[in-house]
Amino acid sequence: MRTTLSILTLVAMSSLLAACGGEGRTRGPDTRVVAVHAASSYPQILFMREERVASSLDFTGGAEVFFEVGQYDFNLEVVSPDSSQPVRVKSFSVTLERGTEYYFVITEVGGLLEPLIVTQAPFSPASTNVEASIVHAAPASPTMDIYLAAPGAVLSAANPIGTAGFNQHVAPNTFAPGDYQLSFTEAGNPLNVLFTSQTMAFIAGQSNSFVIADRGDDSNKVVVVRAANAATAVLVDVNAPGALRVINAATDVLPRDVFIDNDFAAPLLAGVPYAAPTARAPIAAGDRTISVTPAGNPGVIEVEAITAIFPGGSYTGLVAGAPGALLLTVFPEDRRRVLGEAHLRYYNAAAQFTAINIFIASAGSGPGFPLAMINGGAEDEFPLPQGDYEISVLPSGSTTLALGPLPITVASEGIYSILFLNGPTADTASVVLFDDFP
Repeated sequence: MRTTLSILTLVAMSSLLAACGGEGRTRGPDTRVVAVHAASSYPQILFMREERVASSLDFTGGAEVFFEVGQYDFNLEVVSPDSSQPVRVKSFSVTLERGTEYYFVITEVGGLLEPLIVTQAPFSPASTNVEASIVHAAPASPTMDIYLAAPGAVLSAANPIGTAGFNQHVAPNTFAPGDYQLSFTEAGNPLNVLFTSQTMAFIAGQSNSFVIADRGDDSNKVVVVRAANAATAVLVDVNAPGALRVINAATDVLPRDVFIDNDFAAPLLAGVPYAAPTARAPIAAGDRTISVTPAGNPGVIEVEAITAIFPGGSYTGLVAGAPGALLLTVFPEDRRRVLGEAHLRYYNAAAQFTAINIFIASAGSGPGFPLAMINGGAEDEFPLPQGDYEISVLPSGSTTLALGPLPITVASEGIYSILFLNGPTADTASVVLFDDFP
């Protein structure tokens, strides 16, 4: 059975930091260090040499820095909305040696940050070959055989470049320049292909280092960060579908069917009820035509949209407005769960208002600050520290609240969604709470 995976690659950024030694120290040769944020449940990380920030890393972000050879203490600090200052969570010491390159892959073990340090010899840019290495930094992912093969190769007839489980790496392999696909299979079983990338062009003198990380959402995917000279690229599992759910918030409150690519023989989602998000259904990657009809009546297309579906991506389609003037908007979603953060997403289907202003405040503290103003058929997202809050809605151009204060509680690593709807009167709004809301 094929496991659905997705893959994202990012080159080590070319922000170079020429590090000077301590006071009175004579400058020696530099060595290259690449730091990669592969800890999916962590927010932004500050990568520090001693007490100086070398780079700020978002998840899947990489930074290339150059330090003078010698012994250093390195520190990792976490930037999170639930703290006013970065919090130091890990320190470690490394002696950087001449003629060696270092990869500091920041992963997590038992929920705690842990750097996986990999060393290798520099690769000559004058070489007529290319090289590639792999670091497995994904604690929730299995041991895998790693292949770099010609596009479309039958993996059962190919040889893996190595096998790696969590906290292991495959040392550099050398290849002739050309086009390759990166693939992972279950260890020892080349027929169970877990991931196949799009085609990559490998150029002579290029060193490619790939870091496998867990994506940290509910979709059973991995992310791979790629460092390859000064180029950036995104790798995806070319065989992975996207996942689509739909919210039917049309004002007539009637059920609807959802079809893909004009295949009206069977709906992707049948009888979608009013104001109740569906489960996510697989949808093929690519440009897809999404059509909405009355339930059981495929001959009447009420609204449709052409949407680009990214392999492995998660999407929510919002149907809003009145019959005869429906809107269908499809929103991509990042469902990664992050320590110290709650992600609040809100959708506006309160069609009787041109737009609504959303306010949020700590519980009992007053009206709060404006979170966003969104038009009909729109959504937005906001990261919050965990805690108790109150949500209020003010229609655009009005001084009278249409909703609230509505008490909510959000927790670390939570994903919360609010759907705003027309209220029982022309000047009020109502809500549906879903995802991690009880």
